[in-house]
Amino acid sequence: MMPEPRFASRFEILHRLGGGASGEVHLARDHELGREVALKRIPLRQHADSMLDEERNGAILQQMLGKISPQVPQVFAFDDEGEFFWIAMEHVPGIDLEVALGYGPFPESRAIGIAIQLCDFLLKLHDFTAEVGGRKVLGVVHGDLKPLNIRLEDGDAVKVLDFGIARQLSLSRNFTRSFFGTLPYTPPEQLQTGKASKASDLWAVGVILYQMVSGRLPVQEGSLEEVKHQILEGNLLQLLPDACSNGLRWIINTSLQKLPEWRHPSASVLKEHLVKLRDGRLTATREERLSHHR
Repeated sequence: MMPEPRFASRFEILHRLGGGASGEVHLARDHELGREVALKRIPLRQHADSMLDEERNGAILQQMLGKISPQVPQVFAFDDEGEFFWIAMEHVPGIDLEVALGYGPFPESRAIGIAIQLCDFLLKLHDFTAEVGGRKVLGVVHGDLKPLNIRLEDGDAVKVLDFGIARQLSLSRNFTRSFFGTLPYTPPEQLQTGKASKASDLWAVGVILYQMVSGRLPVQEGSLEEVKHQILEGNLLQLLPDACSNGLRWIINTSLQKLPEWRHPSASVLKEHLVKLRDGRLTATREERLSHHR
């Protein structure tokens, strides 16, 4: 079915971008702002009030984050109109990292540059504090960081998409599930407890780094249970290419340690190691002083 050409008087619907359980997203011309936007529309009658409150608070949260992190798409406006709650967001052109990886492994310098931007994003996210919807937010976890949710603009500028899980993790006091996210990007402790944490996001960066330089995931293909078992037991593949530098090899191996306390302790520390490697300051002597715990 073709969308109606106008919505809420200010929007001209151009074409569908995607959608999910909560609502549809269209590319639209916002005549009030004079620009194209990604317009998300959520049917009011099809969702419980609690879910709609979550979407409203999530829009406020993303709007705040978009002002402090260049990796977060901006939220321009949101409101109720007729049968819908709508959110007008920054339309991010470019290519998904998942699609870019389909063309093969990245040069090490490119992978490092993208990972540094992901660390910058997590620094802002993990340290974010504000009051949203009457609740104090003390840090936000994305919870579902993966190549499909990462958009590369010109020059490999990174935008992180899909804050669905992040909204729930920051706005709900007791948010747990037996499993969510995408399995290979989920660390052992999250599989065991169902709880995402800052360490979960950092594990995902490690998997993405591995994938960017090797062209594959650090797990063998298999059923969900088989992949889950590999992660829980720490039986990850060691198939980084021979051309991978010792410094990046150490960074990735440390990122994917079975126990959180053996990994990089924060996005700040992980970024520091990546920047030193990029600038030629992560020396073999320092690597040797740091235990691999393997």
